[in-house]
Amino acid sequence: MTGRVISLAAGPSHTIEEVVVSEAVSALPLLAVVVPMIGAIALVWAARRSEKARNAVAVLSSLLAAVFIFAMAPLVQAGAVVFNIGSFMGYPLGFRVDGFSFIVSALASFVWCAATLFSVEYMEHEHARSRYYLFLLVTLGCTLGVFMARDLLTLFLFFELMTFSSYILVIHEQNAESFAAGDVYLYMGVFGGLALLFGIMLLYYYSGTVELLPMLDRILRAGGNPYFLAVLMALGFGTKAGMMPLHIWLPKAHPVAPSPASALLSGILIKAGAYGLTRSLLVIFTSAHGDHPALYVSSVLGYAVLWIGQVTMLFAAIMALFQTNVKRILAYSSVSQMGYILTALGIAGYLGHEGAMGFGAALYHMVNHGLFKATAFMAVGSLYIRTHELDLRRLGGLYRKFPFTSGIYVLAFLAITGFPGLNGFASKTLIHHAIVEAEHITHNHMLLYAEWVFTLTSAFTACYFMKLGTAFFGPEKGHAPHGSESWSTRIALGALALVMLTIGVVPEYLLEHWVVPTAASFGLTGHALSELAHAHFFVWESIRDVLIPLTAAVVLFVLGTRFRLFETKPPAWLSVEYLVYRPLVRLGVLACQVLGVSCNEGVFWAYDEAGRLSQAVTRRVAGLDTAIESGYQRVAVDSRAFIRGATTLDQGIDGAYDSVGRQAKDLASVTGQFDRSLNIGYERTADVSKGLVTGATSIDRSINTGYEKGAEASRSVVRGAADTETSAQPKRPSLPLWSAWNLNFAALLLAGVLMIVFMIFLLYGKA
Repeated sequence: MTGRVISLAAGPSHTIEEVVVSEAVSALPLLAVVVPMIGAIALVWAARRSEKARNAVAVLSSLLAAVFIFAMAPLVQAGAVVFNIGSFMGYPLGFRVDGFSFIVSALASFVWCAATLFSVEYMEHEHARSRYYLFLLVTLGCTLGVFMARDLLTLFLFFELMTFSSYILVIHEQNAESFAAGDVYLYMGVFGGLALLFGIMLLYYYSGTVELLPMLDRILRAGGNPYFLAVLMALGFGTKAGMMPLHIWLPKAHPVAPSPASALLSGILIKAGAYGLTRSLLVIFTSAHGDHPALYVSSVLGYAVLWIGQVTMLFAAIMALFQTNVKRILAYSSVSQMGYILTALGIAGYLGHEGAMGFGAALYHMVNHGLFKATAFMAVGSLYIRTHELDLRRLGGLYRKFPFTSGIYVLAFLAITGFPGLNGFASKTLIHHAIVEAEHITHNHMLLYAEWVFTLTSAFTACYFMKLGTAFFGPEKGHAPHGSESWSTRIALGALALVMLTIGVVPEYLLEHWVVPTAASFGLTGHALSELAHAHFFVWESIRDVLIPLTAAVVLFVLGTRFRLFETKPPAWLSVEYLVYRPLVRLGVLACQVLGVSCNEGVFWAYDEAGRLSQAVTRRVAGLDTAIESGYQRVAVDSRAFIRGATTLDQGIDGAYDSVGRQAKDLASVTGQFDRSLNIGYERTADVSKGLVTGATSIDRSINTGYEKGAEASRSVVRGAADTETSAQPKRPSLPLWSAWNLNFAALLLAGVLMIVFMIFLLYGKA
């Protein structure tokens, strides 16, 4: 267990909070991510044995991932759980699980386990089942990797892997509609991923780190534009979150994907976008030192997110009212519910240090939306596999045949409308409190309109769920369903419903034990945190705020049904696709065409200019060729004259060669006679040399004889001297000055040799 000091963002009070967060090193995050991926490989092997073995491996893998996640609960409550993976291109990768990461990871693993169990019955009559389970588990591992990422680089890698693996779930049916929806999903995912990558690169450039830390001070000091960076991060995460106008993939992907996959796309995968937006707004784009420019930027960004959430929640709810496909209704409902979350997040960013109520409401609604939206999608999917129909105009009276599924749908419907006693009541109450509190703190009367939008959207939400409920409780349409719910479907739906009821009955538990500590870890302390911790739910004011939109929804539903308002198909031009994306595409095509025409004209002009230039060059080359040819002719004339002169010179040289040859012959004859004379001289010199050698030999013998005699005389003298020395030391006899015994024979020999050489030169000179 290690300690880590974290500087938290300062709010309007300009105080700086520092807390010591204990960090426990554990491999549980790695196991939670890796086990589903290992299970994906194992189920391919199990599928060769039997389908039951494959299904068991899939359910067991998702269950083990949930076990590893929930096993981190005591460690997270004590601080945080960290684990280092290694490095990628020199950048460290790893996991860090704090309270926020744990809550969304626990939600994802629990809902995923229920969806996998529900898939056992749903996929029984589908094709490519092994492929479906494989990518279902891979997507689970990638999604948990996003939620538990320690830094932006790790988050980005898992975020992109999640996009590409979930794409296979969207196109599972492999028909024209699913491929078209998959294309939109993939294009939007790639677009968002590129925007996110660009934003991360710029953040690293300005701040020097990819850690999830407050960076706004560093960005401003480095001269970066925080608004541009915030737009990039919003495009990256907002695309996955379904934020308007980036939501267009949701209404296309949900109707074509299998219902369990739709439940995960709507309930969990869009939470990955909400998770990224939360980390960006409340961590990255916050001030670590309470600087006024940084606080102003944070407030502006939060205010912008607030109103983006308002637009998203209202217009998506309106679009849901006019849909007839049950999955498309739920898709637009997911977009609208994300608007609620964005509104609460925006309030948290707008209020800064006092934004605990907004953050708590956003986090609470993330959990609740994941539960009741997954439940609704599975309930609708349970009916689809027995009716093979998604059009509300052909469905009705299904509660008689499927009472269990119908009862679960009623729970999900009441939960999403915020009915007291169910989980949605707690989070929607907190969102309303956050809006009212923000207006009281800032005295910004524009927030009164936000409260009206909240109430109106809540009425629309209840209305379109009433419309969706006609498939269960409306008049029978003659559609004959078959079969009944299997045990796996009952367990999956029952588990989700039980959790919704538990949270709804005891909303304070999740608030006190997880939401409030998590808000404090984000530096959202002060009076607002106290208000969040002591929030009261089952009071008349809160119940009244829920009953008003419910009453309005009943009136709106009755009028809409009576006058067939909901059967009106909204005009195509009203959708964002027609209002935004198609004009952008046309503008892009037009720009390409204009650029293409301009390029063609430029190419043609270049061709014309090149042609004229080529003609001018050709003329110049022709003139040069003529000049060269004339030069060649002149050179040829000169060459012929030169050749004639050279021939004459050659003839003269030949004559000179002949004359020189004759003279050389004469010289050679004279040289021959001279050579013969030299040979005669050599012979004579040789005879004289032989005589000299013979004489020198005789002299040498005489000298040797002299040496021997001299040596004998010397020995006699030495003996005489020795005898004399033994006497009474008489005087030494004196020798003569010159005699034959002391001649220098070496000097005589050298003189003789020199004389012989001198005589040889004399004789050679005479010859």
